[in-house]
Amino acid sequence: MIFDKEALGAGVSHLLKAGKIMLSILLLLLIAANVYVIGARMITGDPLPTMLGWSWAVIGSGSMEPEIKVYDMVVVHEQDDYEVGDVIAFHSGDISITHRIIDIDGDSFITKGDSNQMHDRSPVPYLDVIGEVVLVIPKIGLLVEYLKTPVGIACMAIIGIILAIKPFVVYTDSMGGKNEHENI
Repeated sequence: MIFDKEALGAGVSHLLKAGKIMLSILLLLLIAANVYVIGARMITGDPLPTMLGWSWAVIGSGSMEPEIKVYDMVVVHEQDDYEVGDVIAFHSGDISITHRIIDIDGDSFITKGDSNQMHDRSPVPYLDVIGEVVLVIPKIGLLVEYLKTPVGIACMAIIGIILAIKPFVVYTDSMGGKNEHENI
């Protein structure tokens, strides 16, 4: 079988360029989502604001170990109804808690952390439920918590700016001419 090396190289180059553009768009969307959540938390005081029914949080206690550990990130999605055994995030005063439903009492849920000896003191009204945990990402919360610091926010801003302007940068050689080989 004979391959046209030049055509094959051009195809690979196009695939890499498309992949870089898709990665840039994904990262910009993630940055925008984080900015939205941080802004919503500051404006509303809601510890776990939702965006299109989705939210995420970093776990701060070991009450759900061994299934969910400290610094794991949970992705939460609003559901129409919840069942015994579902792990839910809910508002409790000015914080959010992630525990398992162990019983249902009318329009309230009895919850308990998996590693806790007793169920939670107060039933959780349906209206306080943020959503069900649909995904647990181990230890990514360490990075998320870092990105909330002033240095982390500055890093996100710099990366965002670089990703936003990179598609418009034209590489030139030392003689000022356009270089047809872009760095990958």
